[in-house]
Amino acid sequence: MSVKQSIGVISVCGKYRTGKSYLLNKLFLEKIHAATGMTDMRKEGFSVGPTINPCTKGLWLLKEIFYSPNDPNKETPIILIDTEGLGAFDEEENHDAKIFLLALLLCSLLLYNSIGSIDENALQNLSLVVNLSKKLQVRQGQQMDPDEMAAYFPQFLWVLRDFALQLIDVDGNEINQRTYLENSLREVKGSSDAVEEKNKTRRLIRHFFTERDCFTLVRPVEDERMLQNLA
Repeated sequence: MSVKQSIGVISVCGKYRTGKSYLLNKLFLEKIHAATGMTDMRKEGFSVGPTINPCTKGLWLLKEIFYSPNDPNKETPIILIDTEGLGAFDEEENHDAKIFLLALLLCSLLLYNSIGSIDENALQNLSLVVNLSKKLQVRQGQQMDPDEMAAYFPQFLWVLRDFALQLIDVDGNEINQRTYLENSLREVKGSSDAVEEKNKTRRLIRHFFTERDCFTLVRPVEDERMLQNLA
């Protein structure tokens, strides 16, 4: 693969064994298949497995590039990066932060993959962002200002998998997915240390990911045996 012009990079992050590799395959591999004439997408895409063991270690790049349908002149090739799942119990303490940070800094669009609705646990799983300011440096020996650091962050799309709830607000009005995300990022009321920690996570997510959106996906199939053979 040789690319000499500006590129777009899409990374996916999230907890391990939640279908990140499958998501990339499903979203993009059919387009790559049509453009390159692949005959067996299962062999060419990211590995998907039916066991409890992770398929991805570190960061994997798909060897094929593709172009957006909105880019008919093929001016901006797009590269896909699959990442090792966060939260595996056999890794060192800072392993997740390193994976998340590297994927974040490499990409122009970050897909954050999670299961179910946005609740407090889901937000706290994004609390890695809270500690990023301690790890990022543009110039050696100088800690970055938060406003300066935000300029290096990609667009953020939170993909909620196996989502089956109705999107309505507290008044019973229908809302879209982006509004659902924004409502979830509002600060909670209270003055305890626990509440302040929750609000700190929300503030940092809003500050760093200024371009953000949300998308919900239903469960792809109901049959458990088919779920184990999604590839």
